[in-house]
Amino acid sequence: FFSYPSTLPYPASAAILREKLDGYNKRYPGHKDFVVIGHSMGGMIARLLMTDSGMEFWNALYPKPPAEMPFTAETREALEKTLIFDSRNNIARVIFASASHRGSEGATNRLGKLGAKLLGNPIMSPEITHEALQYTRNDIDPDGERTIKRDHLPNAIDVLDPESPFLLAANKLPLDESIPFHSIIGDRGKGGNLSREEPQS
Repeated sequence: FFSYPSTLPYPASAAILREKLDGYNKRYPGHKDFVVIGHSMGGMIARLLMTDSGMEFWNALYPKPPAEMPFTAETREALEKTLIFDSRNNIARVIFASASHRGSEGATNRLGKLGAKLLGNPIMSPEITHEALQYTRNDIDPDGERTIKRDHLPNAIDVLDPESPFLLAANKLPLDESIPFHSIIGDRGKGGNLSREEPQS
């Protein structure tokens, strides 16, 4: 089992899981490939195990490649391992159970916004947070002037926003075709989700 705090943004949890899997590979060489079952946000984490990010996630947040950003080595390393990664080569199959791949509109209502503000940034040091926020794409205009003041890096609620830059970038990336996957999706038979007509299932 892989447990993680629900307050972590799921890209950060996925980065931790990749490190854990690397450690498992070293401790148990020659093990069978993994069957990964992810429920809810766990399914979103599992999706990132079968995705090559390229520079899509980085470019969604920053205007220049890592080497050209004026980050300290610590900040650059923390951001790179979260935003730049390859599909895992030891995943045999993935099962998604009620995964919120398209985000949740609950993250954008008043309660969600309050929760995001209260959570703040649960993982980075104040120094890394300051650096990471200072140069985000959404914080600068074409002339390099800051236009939006943020007080935290995206947390678990922020990345569940259907308009989250990370979520939008993730949904554009293809899944590794060599890894079969299945989706378990609850359906009460009421419909309405696509048309937004009530009642919604």
